[in-house]
Amino acid sequence: MPVSQMYDMAIKDCEKAVTLKPDFAKAFSRLGTAHFQAGRFREAIDKGYKKALELEPGSAQVRAAPHLFVLMCY
Repeated sequence: MPVSQMYDMAIKDCEKAVTLKPDFAKAFSRLGTAHFQAGRFREAIDKGYKKALELEPGSAQVRAAPHLFVLMCY
């Protein structure tokens, strides 16, 4: 399976998770990471990382998202 398909599957899984539990910051963070890895930088910010930070602004895990700083500068 191509890597791009794996990212698309991860995105779908995260979207399902946040639909089932809209306050699940970790799922939003992972959604952001999946979009980032797929090269969808705007979606990473808008659909993932922003919401994760809104839900848990003080969370070290959310703030440790590997590409968060780079994306916020995008």
